[in-house]
Amino acid sequence: MKFFGSLARGIRSANYYLYLAGGLCIVFIVLITLVDVIGRYFGKSVNDALEYRMLALACMVFLTWAHTQAEKGHISVDLLTRHFSRRVRAILGVCFSFLGLFLMSLFVWQGFRFFLIAQGIKEHIELSAFPVYPFKFLIFIGALGFCFQFLLEMSTTSVS
Repeated sequence: MKFFGSLARGIRSANYYLYLAGGLCIVFIVLITLVDVIGRYFGKSVNDALEYRMLALACMVFLTWAHTQAEKGHISVDLLTRHFSRRVRAILGVCFSFLGLFLMSLFVWQGFRFFLIAQGIKEHIELSAFPVYPFKFLIFIGALGFCFQFLLEMSTTSVS
């Protein structure tokens, strides 16, 4: 039981740090936009600024998924389930967590596959030769964190 508590704290901590990294992506998006807009007035805009923002936006989304799930920040519609008993809602919660885990497992699998392909061909942004494959690895990491969060939620849900 002590091991499980340590593992749960580790998962929560890792997901929180992924969440902070997602926040840094937002800061990067704001800064690159600011520099690009100011640079346009001086005729020196940032090359590939749109591509950098798109990469940072994708990382922000994937890196913050797990922490948002932990904080119950995702949209949930309970029009039907609020009329069910607590036990039925708990069982449905576990079932939906299994479904979410399955879908996120597909994201993990395909995300890692896309990373390996992008790394193999050294995928990069055309003009600046900025590598794209590290960002695809972050998609894999974010989805993996989400899977661990689903596992953590399923293990702590009581259906009795």
